[in-house]
Formats: sequence, structure tokens, C-alpha cells
Amino acid sequence: MEKRNIKEYLSPREKTREMVREIPEKAPWIKSLLKVFVKPIVSFEPEKELARIKEEIKKVPKGQQSQFRREKIENFKLKFIWQRLRLGQIQNKLEDFIEKNFDASEEQILAHIKEDIKEAKLDFVQRRKIVSAVCSYVGRHGTIKRYLKAFQKKYPFSEDKEGETNIGWQEKLFKAIFGFQPRGKIRLVPRPMVLFWRLFDIEDFARARGCTVEKAKKMGGSKISRKFGLPDLREVIVLENVGQHSYEKTLHDLTHEERHAIKELIPEIKLPERRLAIEQLSKRITIENLRIAIFQDVRKEFHFYRIKAKDEILAYLNGSLSIDSIRFILLEAKDGLYDYPEKYKLVKKLEERAQKVCPVGQDIRPMIEAIVKGRAKEYNKLITRALEAVRDLQPHFSQKDLIPLLSHEPIEKWPRLARLMKEILDLKKIDNLRVLNNYSTLSSRA
Repeated sequence: MEKRNIKEYLSPREKTREMVREIPEKAPWIKSLLKVFVKPIVSFEPEKELARIKEEIKKVPKGQQSQFRREKIENFKLKFIWQRLRLGQIQNKLEDFIEKNFDASEEQILAHIKEDIKEAKLDFVQRRKIVSAVCSYVGRHGTIKRYLKAFQKKYPFSEDKEGETNIGWQEKLFKAIFGFQPRGKIRLVPRPMVLFWRLFDIEDFARARGCTVEKAKKMGGSKISRKFGLPDLREVIVLENVGQHSYEKTLHDLTHEERHAIKELIPEIKLPERRLAIEQLSKRITIENLRIAIFQDVRKEFHFYRIKAKDEILAYLNGSLSIDSIRFILLEAKDGLYDYPEKYKLVKKLEERAQKVCPVGQDIRPMIEAIVKGRAKEYNKLITRALEAVRDLQPHFSQKDLIPLLSHEPIEKWPRLARLMKEILDLKKIDNLRVLNNYSTLSSRA
């Protein structure tokens, strides 16, 4: 007799209950969410709130709609900005707690910000991002801690010429990760989310980074994610090319790369599908269809570049770099480090893909170059506008508060954020200040 699954005998309601019961096993972040937030949270969801306001306006007599709309939108802006400020505070509170409690559990970390999340009225997606980030941190830190303990236990402590201890196990861990014995001096600085390797020999840095010595000479440091000996540590390795670096430069590199690590824990929402339009075309196509497909693929690639640029801007702000300096590094520097179309060989790759479906003998490179060039101009304008928005926000916030505030907004929305903040500050009403008075770093000029 054929054995039947017990679920086949369940009613629809029982099947739903069983499915909900299984969710935490498939998504650990949900398990932590359910432990901390047992009761539902009344949330403020901007998109739904705007839709609700629109429907309410229709019910108001026409002669009163203008005044009603103005009051509702003004109140919406206040709620929106207040929530974004609270999100920034929550992220800062998380980072401060983790800095003092490296080994805290998911429940301990989330309990520390439980009331803040309720007060901020975050919607489900926002809460999910925070809980998922905490779960990712605990997992990443646990991996680092496990390897450090294992190598410290397995290999005896030794002492180098300068009298520093623990060098032996560090060299063994380095070799296990990168596959070679370092020629020069190395130092490991363990952090909550990264293993920060200080390499004093340029050849060691180049070999570990996977590049030439000439290229290594132009690099101060780098977070690497290429495959190496210990795949569990793939996302936590940061290298510093010490060279003639000062202590201040070392701190800058460390804070810069740690900001990248934090950003990885809070990914962008609704990333576009990376499936390529060109590869979906049939072999019997027109040049116009090919042009549209190339345009779609270029647009997707530049969305990816925007996310990377946002990550770099936040990291450089964390290192106290000026807006003009950041703009020069991202858009004007000749080293090509952040010239993403060139770095990722976008034109060449698109041409290779297009040739598979393009009529034989058709020269499509000029068309691809023109599309990439046009999108690059738009990208440069977007980055410039975003940096100007940051400049507008800087007088009102400390660096520590500004970075988390920006991290929760897509880079293309930074000008909107700055504009809304300016509108609220310019209102200079007691009620508005009362709404924002919990945010201590808001400029007294408001």
C-alpha cells in the first residue's frame, strides 16, 4: 500500500497552520522576529499611507480639498522624516551595542532595540531587514570566533623579534586562508565582523589580493571575496597594504572597510532581476529589438553600479572625507577604480553576448558604446545630485547619525530626503519641533 503524506489529510486551515509552523526552520531571521515581537506592531508604511490620504481627499468637499491635502501631506512628511531618523538611531544603537558586546546572541541584540522598533512603527519589510541583519551578524561573528579559537588552540604561541606574542597561529591562519607562507611581517586585528590583516610586505599583499605588484602599489587596502582556502571566511577578509601608512591611515582603512561590512548586512530592497535581455532574444531579430535589449541590460548594470557607489560614499563619509574629495574619487580619478563600466568591461561583454544573436558581419559596437556613454552621463549626474544632498544634510547631523540615515534610502532618493528635511526645518513650528525633539543632533537652527 502506498504510504501517504500526513499533510494530505489536513484541512486547508490546518495546512496553513503547519506551513506557518515550519517557516522559522527555513528562515532563521523569522524565528528571532517571532521571539522578540510576539504581538503585531502598528506600522507606518509610507506608500500605503499616501494611498490612504488620496482616498480620504476624495471624500472631502471640493472647496476644502486643497487645505485638507496640504495638512495631510505636511503631517505625512513629518512622520516620514521622523521614522527615517528613528531608523538611523536604531542602527547606531545596534552598532554601539555590538561594539561593546561582540558575543551577544540574536535575542539579546534584538531585545536591546525592541522598544525603539515599536516606537518607530516600522513596517514588516523594515523589521525584516533589521532582524535579518542581526542574524547575519551573529552568524558571521560566530564563524570568525570559531576559527580564531581553533587556530589559537591548535598552534602554540610564539614570540617575534619585537616581543609580540600570538604570531605563530596568525601565520598558520594566514596560510590556511591564502595558501602561502607570508614573506614579511603580518598582524591580524580581529573585529566583530571582519578579520583585518595588516600586511607589511608588498608582495604578500599582491599575492593575497590576487593582483600584480604594480597594481598593489596603488592600493591602500581592500575587502576581498574571491575563493581561497577557507570558504567560510570568504566575506570577512580585509587586507591593508601597510607600506608607509600612518596610524591615522590605518584607522581610516579599517573604518572604511568595516562600513562595507555593515552595509552588506543591510542589503538594498527590490534589486532588479539580473537576467539579461539580450540572451532572451531569438536569432531572428531586428536591430531595433537588439538596441532595446542592450538598453535594458545597460540599465540593469548601472543600477548595480549605483548600489556600489552608495556603499563607497557611506564608507568614505565614515572616514570623514569631504564631499568634493568623494566626488573626485568616484567620478574623476584616473586610476579607474570606480569607473565601473570600464572595470567590469561592460562594452566588451555586451558585444560578445549580442554577437550570438546578431546578424553576421553587423558592427554593433558603436551602438553599444553610445548607449553606455549616455547611461554613464545620467549616472554621473545622479551621483553628483546625491552628494549635493549629503552636503545639504551635513549641517544638521553628526557624521555618526547621517550615515545610518542615508543607508536606509536608495541613493537616487537622497535629494528627496534632503528636500523634505529642509522643508520641515524651514517650517519652524513648535509642533514640528516637538515631533523631532528626540533626535538630539538636529540643528538648533531649526
